[in-house]
Amino acid sequence: MKFSQIELEQTIQSISYIRNLSALSFSKERVSFDITFDFEELDKPIDFNVAIYPAYPLKISDGESICFCLKDDEYKKFSHVMLNNAICFHNQHCIIFHQKLHQDFQAIKQWIIKYVINQEKDEHYEHLITENHTYNGTHFSFQFTDIDKSFSQNEIGIVTNTYLTTSKYQDKDMHNYLVQSFTHNITQKNCKWSSLYLGKENDLSGIYIFIGEKPAVYDRFSFLNWQEFKSIFNQQILSDIWKITFTITQEYIPIFIGYYTKNQNIHWQVAIIDLKAPFLKNKNGVYELCDKKINWVISKNSSYNYFFGRGAFHPNLTHKKVLIIGLGAIGSQVAKTLVRGGCTNITIADYDIKEPENICRSEYNFIPPYTNKTDELASILCSISPFVEVRFIRHFATECIKSDIPSENLNFLSEQFSEFDYIFDCSTDDDLMYITDKLNLTNTIFNLSITNHAKALICGISPNHYRFIRHQFDNILENDTLDSYNPIGCWSPTFKASYNDIAIMVQLSLKTINLMIQENNYQHFTIQYDDYLNLKVGRF
Repeated sequence: MKFSQIELEQTIQSISYIRNLSALSFSKERVSFDITFDFEELDKPIDFNVAIYPAYPLKISDGESICFCLKDDEYKKFSHVMLNNAICFHNQHCIIFHQKLHQDFQAIKQWIIKYVINQEKDEHYEHLITENHTYNGTHFSFQFTDIDKSFSQNEIGIVTNTYLTTSKYQDKDMHNYLVQSFTHNITQKNCKWSSLYLGKENDLSGIYIFIGEKPAVYDRFSFLNWQEFKSIFNQQILSDIWKITFTITQEYIPIFIGYYTKNQNIHWQVAIIDLKAPFLKNKNGVYELCDKKINWVISKNSSYNYFFGRGAFHPNLTHKKVLIIGLGAIGSQVAKTLVRGGCTNITIADYDIKEPENICRSEYNFIPPYTNKTDELASILCSISPFVEVRFIRHFATECIKSDIPSENLNFLSEQFSEFDYIFDCSTDDDLMYITDKLNLTNTIFNLSITNHAKALICGISPNHYRFIRHQFDNILENDTLDSYNPIGCWSPTFKASYNDIAIMVQLSLKTINLMIQENNYQHFTIQYDDYLNLKVGRF
């Protein structure tokens, strides 16, 4: 311990509202003792057992290294009391023992005043506190999302799940599943995932029961035993569960218990039942829940608003159709960033092959060393977001138009481009830029290119993006075209810049574009460093 027993006793004795220090056990592994909080506003004193761990006064991971456990179960009804009667609290950093101990005791006193004395309730308890278990030594997780239809009270049916992957969860394996649909009688309710995930095979069937009210004690703790559902599952529900279990030929079945959260979202709490050790008995047509622990596993609401709740681009970008042309160092980063920003409808276009030398500054992986850029990037994008619909084009119509540009060809290309709301041209193809500048479009083209050594990024925005970009390259910006990277002789030289150089420019350009879309104010811009390595965005 970083403190002595004398320091501990003296510090506790200096706290005026603490009484009855007793049962003190002091060792290198753990210090524990009993104390009583007693101050004027309290009707009766409150007893705690306190445990302090060797890291104190520092934290353990992101949690406190001191634990205050209530000795009376009657306080479980108050906010921030955990299943083991410990108070959940997080305090500010402090490295001085006696100051930290004063802070922590004061935090518990404030909890008593706020929740026990003033009877306040926190509204952010959206989901139940649940102890997650394993089945046969393996963890399970189920990702669910919004449904395209509603559920009725006591509705029961079949839920289909597709297997995603097996991963490590702490020191055990975890089987990860994604919920695809809920079927009641003949009505199927599909989850709002992308078509890729909805189209996967059903690998695991389960039962769902929508009960409406959360299966909770003190409005926070999940039921622990199946018999706690006696007042919720009537004989008809139990009969239906019994019948469905005989239609599913699996060793185990996930049971989904649905209820409304405080914000009226639907949450699904999932338990695994072993068909060899049933939780339900049938005695001459009378069904009875067994005295059996509920094997809750991990379930997560991964709906769009939760998935991107920590930050997304503006809806005028995320809910539009986007085309990205050119999937090299710039285009691949643009694609990944847009998907992580919540975009749901993206088409990617590139004729090129990904080779090993493309990997160090683009968004590709080493395996496989050679593949179509469109194929690999589409797979990567779909692995990032289960909501994005990705299409890809390997041979764009522009190549055949370059040799001859009659009006009918331009009209055809205009029709192709008009499918999209926003086009990100990251091809650095001046010929293509010249052609697209001639198109009569109502949508917006963002043409992104970077100078050698990534000293500047230029974004030209239609109309007149060709003139702006050529003027910047020809007359304004420094761009040493001779000092290029020539990996295989003079064929296909590329500009020099690291992944970091490019990413800094691309991310700031997308932030600028998102702001323009939000404000509906489009201007050409450049991004450049000043003499002090500060990035400056210049609008034109």
